[in-house]
Formats: sequence, C-alpha cells, structure tokens
Amino acid sequence: MANSGMHKMFKELSVKKLYKDLLLLARFYGQRQDNEKALVNSVRLQFKANMLEVDDAKIEQQKEAAIRALHNVHLHEAERYVKNKAPKAPSIPFMQNRGPKK
Repeated sequence: MANSGMHKMFKELSVKKLYKDLLLLARFYGQRQDNEKALVNSVRLQFKANMLEVDDAKIEQQKEAAIRALHNVHLHEAERYVKNKAPKAPSIPFMQNRGPKK
C-alpha cells in the first residue's frame, strides 16, 4: 500500500523541483562547510549528465535517488541538531563512589 503512495509521489514530483531543492541544499550546506562551489557543481553535473534521458523507468530511478539524497541530508541534520540540543547528563558525584557503607 505505502509503495503505491510513494510511486504516485515520484510520478507527480517534477524534476525541476528536485533540481531546485538540491541546489538550495548544496548552497546551504556548502556555505556551512566552505565547499559550496563543489557541492553545487556536483548537483549540476549529475543533472546535466542525465538531461537527455527519455526512459521513464530510469527517470523514476533517478528521482528516487535524488529524493533519498534529500531525505538522508534531512536525517543527518536532524541527528546533528538533536545531539547539539540534548541536555547533558548531570554528573552526580555521590554516585561515583558507591562502595559499602562502613
């Protein structure tokens, strides 16, 4: 059931929208990591290499790969955010030396 919903989403999602979203992410993360030009060029080269593809099955596979890439970036960022925002475990000094009472 879920597979048919995903298939419908891939069909309806335009390649142009994916391209714009990937370029936006490449610019955003590139600025943060000081490699914006390399990331943007990587996205452009991938789309340019497949620009003349006419086989619907291959286009769908490439769309799925692009969506997975977007999803992975979002997961990575969410994990990084949670790690940075997670409260530090309080250190409890009295719990460190729990030997028998004398």
